[in-house]
Amino acid sequence: MEKVKILITGATGFVGRNVIDRLSKEDRECIALVRNREKAEEIWGKNVELRIADLRDREKVYSALKGIDVVIHIAGLIKTNENSEFYTSNVTGTENLARASQLCGVKKIIYVSSLSVENPVSHYGRSKLLAEKKLLQHKDGLQISIIRPAVIYGPYDREMYFYFKMAKKGTVPILRRERYISLVYVKDVAKAISLLIDRNSPEPEIFQLSDNHIYTWGYAARVLLDSVNVKGKVIRFPEFSPYVLAYCSRVFSKIFKYEPVLTVDKMRDFVQKKWVCNSFRLFLKTGFVPSYTIEKGFKETARWYMENDWL
Repeated sequence: MEKVKILITGATGFVGRNVIDRLSKEDRECIALVRNREKAEEIWGKNVELRIADLRDREKVYSALKGIDVVIHIAGLIKTNENSEFYTSNVTGTENLARASQLCGVKKIIYVSSLSVENPVSHYGRSKLLAEKKLLQHKDGLQISIIRPAVIYGPYDREMYFYFKMAKKGTVPILRRERYISLVYVKDVAKAISLLIDRNSPEPEIFQLSDNHIYTWGYAARVLLDSVNVKGKVIRFPEFSPYVLAYCSRVFSKIFKYEPVLTVDKMRDFVQKKWVCNSFRLFLKTGFVPSYTIEKGFKETARWYMENDWL
């Protein structure tokens, strides 16, 4: 029986790399859609087939999708100094992919969206919601599964990495007022995607994704310190602090021409009082049960950072 050909966008990103790692171990045929061949070859060598295209280039996307059965769409812009780029990348890129999938006879798209679409206070969240809507406009003849994950962390991640570095130095900064958050380990994201590849549904489906727990920031910070074996402190900062840091990051990134570590847009999501969800509907439809809580996931992530000389 001929293998299902699976194309993964955002394949060199931290979620994409973990998804390809899992699917390859399951002996599935993975094809990575990337913009930078050299970067991709440094990661996988000749072990993964590469197709080169920028999602904003409709013709190249069409060429890249020929012969593909399933698309796992992970690629997306998460931070930038220019808010218009969220829409150019996340919305236009997704629409091009959906249109090309219909034309090329792709059977299914699994789109990794964001929990931020359920309360879109940022340009990032609004762009991801618009991307979902564009995708659903092309549902004829195409099975669509949309995943809305909570905060994702794990090996290769550079966003949560900042907090692991701070924890290793003995402090974890959080805001003064308590907040609530759901998280999901990247290997559980890959597990959920694997289950959805084999699911058949004539109608589009949308699933939240988390480890089915709700954590306070204070508790998560203490687990983070424990994961790096440091008896440090959780330090609470004033509510305005993230915006000051984001503004400074924006100014310096423009002066010195580098990608901003923090942005004002990202802070709009960051400071939300509740950022929570569960995977119960995904369990009902696929049998998905998360394998990691943060106690286990943070320890494994910290170990990976240490073994790879990130910490």
